[in-house]
Amino acid sequence: MFKILRDTESNICCPCEDSFPTQGAQVSTLCNDRPSVHWFTATPDPSRSVFKPFVFTPNAAISKHTRCQEEDKSIPHTLYSLHSAKTKGVEVQELLFNMEAGIVEELDNVLSVIGEDLSELDELMKDCVETEVKFYR
Repeated sequence: MFKILRDTESNICCPCEDSFPTQGAQVSTLCNDRPSVHWFTATPDPSRSVFKPFVFTPNAAISKHTRCQEEDKSIPHTLYSLHSAKTKGVEVQELLFNMEAGIVEELDNVLSVIGEDLSELDELMKDCVETEVKFYR
């Protein structure tokens, strides 16, 4: 699904330069036997965005970098702004996509053995967002 949502040739994904760019993308893996995972870009143009995992846990946390300002909700959150403003080089883009692939694989391994206690997944998306922000700064 990541690949499909990143397809610019079919216009499923419209880049930032387009008059109507894709503003974000989500993929959900719904399971009966283990926690469901929701993957969000939280940034425009999925062809250049990293999908980050979120699992609903009792104490799920999100990063301050994906919260809009209380006083003006029309101002994009930090991650969105940094992503939109940066023209990433091929090397950085490769690192981000490799990071994403590693997270997919590692999370699949964790979810295959996780028990009732989901607390180790509380800050999963938060940690991924904060790592991505470091790439942009």
